[in-house]
Amino acid sequence: MTPFSRRTDWPKNQNPLTTILEKKRAAGEFILDLTESNPTRCHFSYANPQWLAPLTNPNNLLYEANPKGLLEARQAVARYYASKKILVQPEQIFLTASTSEAYSFLLRLLCDAGDKIAVSRPGYPLFDYLAALNDVDLLSYRLNYENGWRLDEKSLSEAFKQNPKALAIVHPHNPTGHQIQDSEKNQIESLCRQNGAALISDEVFLDYSEGETFSFAGANQALTFTVSGISKILGFPQMKLSWIVVSGPKILAEEAGERLEIIADTYLSVNTPSQRALSEWLAQAPAVQKEIWARICANRKHLEISVKNHPTLKSLVAPAGWYAILATGLRDERAAIDLLTLKNTLVHPGYFFDFEEDDLLVLSLLPETSVFKQGLEDILLI
Repeated sequence: MTPFSRRTDWPKNQNPLTTILEKKRAAGEFILDLTESNPTRCHFSYANPQWLAPLTNPNNLLYEANPKGLLEARQAVARYYASKKILVQPEQIFLTASTSEAYSFLLRLLCDAGDKIAVSRPGYPLFDYLAALNDVDLLSYRLNYENGWRLDEKSLSEAFKQNPKALAIVHPHNPTGHQIQDSEKNQIESLCRQNGAALISDEVFLDYSEGETFSFAGANQALTFTVSGISKILGFPQMKLSWIVVSGPKILAEEAGERLEIIADTYLSVNTPSQRALSEWLAQAPAVQKEIWARICANRKHLEISVKNHPTLKSLVAPAGWYAILATGLRDERAAIDLLTLKNTLVHPGYFFDFEEDDLLVLSLLPETSVFKQGLEDILLI
């Protein structure tokens, strides 16, 4: 008998791409990393020591245990939404140490072992691990591409026939950049309301879009949990501060808040210094996002110009987020392995994000433009 849980019995074999990468790094070879999505490693000028000043607040030496998080921090989050003309009260906000923790809280709140939630395919592989750790099964609905990514309304309706406890959306989506449209929003809220399912909206990329978009933080048609945090809003994932906004029909939202408060009180995981600093940090969000978005747009523009007349490569439209997707006409894993083996250029094969298409490569748009251009030159020759 093994002492370990079945929920952590994950495959131990590395994929070929990771094996090659580790050997090259161990040998000291320079890698052009076009998968880098950690903004603190992408040489942005906003990341300077001045951000550390609020962490010296003497009040950080005082511990005030509040399951929802410090009021001043929740008020700062409320102001963030007010800047988007969305009314959110501090009482609706629960601070967490990360969006992953937020998901875990919500899965514990909503699901018993063996219950189901619906998530998109393609999507981010983190969901598979979170679901396994919380004894939840995943259903999938599809995003399709036709001159832009769209929600497959038929597959979404089919998923609800299996009675999910919640529908999880990523808005804008990671990695496709798909943004929920008004017609899709109506269907999503109607399905959740009619089937008694909760809606979880992950909006960490909300501020990185070509045009205006909406937040579900003000939604009230169904029980709704809006998740976001400073890992993307401020480009500081290491500061470990995220949140959940609870909204929806009054009775349901109040009970959800009461239950969520007990879950949060069990962990009290959010650090005090980041909470105390949040108000000052969020005031600088526009400048941070301007710099990050300028980098994203510059790299995306260079990509689109470079592949415009290429005989086989095609850039798929991604109006939001900080990834780009290339259709190559080649098997994704083979293309990624060849690029790494022959050119020391690292990209994500599309299967990593569970794309149905087998010829897609996923590139981060965060690296310095000089690095991105150099890596793209290698891709153009595959």
